[in-house]
Amino acid sequence: MKHLGLKAKAYQLIKDRLLKGEIKPGERIREDLLAESISMSRTPVREAINQLSAEGFVIQVPRKGVFAKEFTLEELADIVDVRIILETYAIRRCCDSATEADIKELEGILSKIIEAVDKDDPGRFGMYDGIFHKQIGSISENKQAISFINHVEDLSVYSRKMEIFSDYRYIVATSIDQHQEIIDALKSKNKERAANAVEINIREALKRLNSYV
Repeated sequence: MKHLGLKAKAYQLIKDRLLKGEIKPGERIREDLLAESISMSRTPVREAINQLSAEGFVIQVPRKGVFAKEFTLEELADIVDVRIILETYAIRRCCDSATEADIKELEGILSKIIEAVDKDDPGRFGMYDGIFHKQIGSISENKQAISFINHVEDLSVYSRKMEIFSDYRYIVATSIDQHQEIIDALKSKNKERAANAVEINIREALKRLNSYV
């Protein structure tokens, strides 16, 4: 049980570094150095990396080593498509289940997004953007949807660390308006308006790709 606990701890520590951009896409991951930096043995680190590999965050290249995943344009577009399917489904459910407390929670997260913009902090902006969309999954009360949305949102947050993305300030103004529209649509319990607002916001990610056509 103790070993399983170490694996879970190693997994979360390494994943946090990926999501925060401390380990960048394309960067080689040395198990020995990573284990040393988080004060663990190599066994739980190796098992955590195996799990992250299965989840699509890292790749293991025979005779070369382990590398943080770099997504192709096609893979990024696939992530966007999956997010749209999952989150438009979730927001429609939210229109039936959202309470005033749920709305206030989303408004609080949006205030954090605005604060990150004001402080010119793209990392914090991306983190709270992901939290906002995860919260939509949570409000939907569908456990499978919550699990899938959490995973694809983490992939989305991680992928934003790639250099093929343009400066995040390109989209911050419109992003705030789009998140507010999602909240307003949810308040009105208009399912189609809410789904459309979510889809427009998610597709914004493709506009940030320097080479996307």
